[in-house]
Amino acid sequence: MSTNTENRSGSFPDPQKHKRGQPKEFDIIFDNPRKVYKAGDTIKGSVIIHLDHDLPLQTTSLDVTFSGKASVQFSKETGGKHRQHFMASERYFKTSHNLHPTGGISAGQHQFPFTYRLPAQIPSSFEAHYANVRYYAKAKLIVAHSKDVVVKHFFAVFRPLDLNFTLARHPIENESELSMMCCASGQIEALIRLQKRGFMPGETVPVRAEVKNNTSSRITKMYFTVEQSYECFAGGRSECGTKALKSATPPVEHGGVSAHSSATWDALDVVTVPVTVPTGLDGCNIIELEHKLVLNLVMGGALTCNRAAKVDMIIGTVPLANRQQDTDAVAPQPNMDSTPYHRERIMHYAGNHTDREMEDTLELPSYPAYAATQV
Repeated sequence: MSTNTENRSGSFPDPQKHKRGQPKEFDIIFDNPRKVYKAGDTIKGSVIIHLDHDLPLQTTSLDVTFSGKASVQFSKETGGKHRQHFMASERYFKTSHNLHPTGGISAGQHQFPFTYRLPAQIPSSFEAHYANVRYYAKAKLIVAHSKDVVVKHFFAVFRPLDLNFTLARHPIENESELSMMCCASGQIEALIRLQKRGFMPGETVPVRAEVKNNTSSRITKMYFTVEQSYECFAGGRSECGTKALKSATPPVEHGGVSAHSSATWDALDVVTVPVTVPTGLDGCNIIELEHKLVLNLVMGGALTCNRAAKVDMIIGTVPLANRQQDTDAVAPQPNMDSTPYHRERIMHYAGNHTDREMEDTLELPSYPAYAATQV
């Protein structure tokens, strides 16, 4: 009975010591070296095999499998010290292709090309603590009387979100009352206004903020960030997560507001929208995704603390058209040369869930970014 051996890099630690029936090199090479694809794109590449000996006839087979899946896993207290685990998954595709039928492979280096067209309605790649959407290609070389050799590479997918077909053009505002207990008594009133709610990665955000500081402590500074929050579902329960997204440029800071006074902050470029998954995570039924523009208020005094007010925003991949006339709408074109990528470390399992976890680095999508002057 054969045993699977997972291999992330595609090459063995010591090629001189590989066993008979095992290749010196076994890897998947993508035509797109960044391994980032739009939903509906065709993936092209090759499986590379380097042998220093012939593999016997009628004993060898080579397959490549493409897979896409969403997974959710979290636990909840159910009373006392007991916790219940909740899991859910959603399969988008899993298909295998035979690249070399049963038969021998001669010594030397070989390339076995493949193509696979992604479904058009799959969700974007996503990574969070309780949930993820992941895509991978896995090649397996089966050799009789030897261990199967397996190499697995994650690739990233983004599903376009056209802001012209959402509420992105509509203005939005949110008024909040923030109670202060950590360093001063009283409340802070904050009003955030956006002329539109839809933005592209790379775009700067114009905003108006009105802040009334009704506390006895000074607000030492104010600044905006973009926040990503999600809710995932399993077994009739849900779990949420939130994180501040890192922008390509530092956010602009305001000097603050004195105790028992107010300030109005009008700015055209308080923060640059970071590279992130399009809002909503369309195509996924077990994870919902939101983005918010967050006004961070840093309080002074004996105990420094932060408070925040938020307003919803929509982040997409196709920008709003410049509508000087309603009948003539043209969206600016992306500057793909300056499109940012970011790397994210993820966990996956080697072989099966009884094996130890392995780390891999996934280069998440280059969701199209646009120069601020274009948007």
